[in-house]
Amino acid sequence: MSIVYLGIVGKLESFTDNYIAKGDLWQTYGLITDIEKYPLFIPWCLDVKICEYDDPKHNDTIVLNTDAHEKIVFADTIVGFGPFKLAYHSKIIMTPPCDGYATIQVTSNDKLFKRLYTEWKLTESVTNEKKNGEKARAETLVEFYIEFEFTSSIHKTLATSFFQSACRKMTAAFREREGIV
Repeated sequence: MSIVYLGIVGKLESFTDNYIAKGDLWQTYGLITDIEKYPLFIPWCLDVKICEYDDPKHNDTIVLNTDAHEKIVFADTIVGFGPFKLAYHSKIIMTPPCDGYATIQVTSNDKLFKRLYTEWKLTESVTNEKKNGEKARAETLVEFYIEFEFTSSIHKTLATSFFQSACRKMTAAFREREGIV
């Protein structure tokens, strides 16, 4: 079951989708945080490169954070819609599963976006459905939220025409990918 909300918050476009993922909390978290694989299954995502980690084994630059439990990465993403190709830089804060809960937050306010904020909230859920003597199965409640505003009025106009469809396709791509991985 999916609950979808589409709206405008001030000048920001927003979208919310909640659904139950068939994978357990760690599997779902792993799928969402494997951002360099997004071009394999998100239709308009052409390239994602992680350019900075908070982990010294990946990069000499250490990003300090206040919560040792968090992992912070910075990524450059290229998206394409028809003849348009747009690039942006984002900060991703990943809080791995702990006590049945995990979050992933993405922010950007570079040249492309006046504001971009995405949040994935993942909550462990166990279904009591037992079929043919199988054990209860772990699932994950996924709560997805995105809001953004482009800096360019041309991009704002174009985004308004495809925003709803693009957001639905993106969350559908994650659900489909879950079944493949």
